[in-house]
Amino acid sequence: MSSLFPWHYRIAIQTKTRAHTIKFTLIELLVVIAIISILMAMLLPGLKKARDTIKQTSCVSNFKQLGIAAAMYSVDNNDYFVPGAMVRPGLWWNEVLPTYLSYNGTLIISQITATKRHPLACPVIGSEALGDPRYTYDGNGPCLNIGYNYFLNYSLKVNQYKLPSRHSVLMDSFGGLRIMRTEELGGYVCYELRHSRGMNVLYVDLHADLRKRGSFRTFDSRTPFWRAEDAYVNSKD
Repeated sequence: MSSLFPWHYRIAIQTKTRAHTIKFTLIELLVVIAIISILMAMLLPGLKKARDTIKQTSCVSNFKQLGIAAAMYSVDNNDYFVPGAMVRPGLWWNEVLPTYLSYNGTLIISQITATKRHPLACPVIGSEALGDPRYTYDGNGPCLNIGYNYFLNYSLKVNQYKLPSRHSVLMDSFGGLRIMRTEELGGYVCYELRHSRGMNVLYVDLHADLRKRGSFRTFDSRTPFWRAEDAYVNSKD
């Protein structure tokens, strides 16, 4: 059979056959696009969730570093916990703790400005928060996104807290207030469930973890989560 057709005819036939086999009809092309779209729709939420988990893990790691700084502060201050109010005239907790972690720049903990951000600022909060009045002090100034539990009795020594693993100290927040509050203040609430309806928390025993929405009482400060008095030891968070 091969002898009946010159070699150049055989090449032309093979080339034509190959070109025909790689053609796509419009329907086939639409089916391929639809399949790719379905796969992307299935994968993107998983990728977003993984990315959010990485950011949450990075944030809780920052809180653990703050726990180390708080422990060093206690050693230097007769076993007293770092106060949520002014540590000394003109100096607040979020300006003191960075010095124990070798962050001696002008930025305070959790601060974000138009040109840079503190290494311990929550990675979920971007520079766009600068234009959001929730994250700024009285609607002005830099973005602040970590708050101190206003109700914690920091006049106690570290070994005097009854439930150190349940008493919160620091947590994700907005509002720009350096002292954490649970009630509405200025029309908004200061703690923020920014990690998949949860927030990272540092406790008196200096461990940090994620607290999900509903795992603690929101507007009731008479619980171990918010206070450290004996009267609330046996109550739920």
